[in-house]
Amino acid sequence: MTNKRDLITKFRKMREAKTEFEVLLRMRGISDRKFGMICDIKGSTIVKYLQDPTLLRVKHLKILENFLALSVSEIVELIYLDIDEEEDERD
Repeated sequence: MTNKRDLITKFRKMREAKTEFEVLLRMRGISDRKFGMICDIKGSTIVKYLQDPTLLRVKHLKILENFLALSVSEIVELIYLDIDEEEDERD
C-alpha cells in the first residue's frame, strides 16, 4: 500500500512537470530514474529527453510503446501537444 508521503511526492512531481509527456510518465508512476532504466539512458540524457521529448529516438519510442501500452503515434501526439500549445501562446 502506498503511504501518504509517497502520494504527496508523486502529486508534487506531476505539478512540477514541464511537458505533457512528463505528466504521462508521472501518472504512470515512472520516475526520472525508472525512465532512464526503461530506455537504457543515463544522467543528462534523461533530463534532456524530459525537457524536450521531441529529441527522443525511434528506438526509445518503441520501448515506451511496449512499456506504456500506447502506440508510438499516441506518444508522438502527446509530445506535439506541447508544441501546439507553445505556438498558440506566441500568437
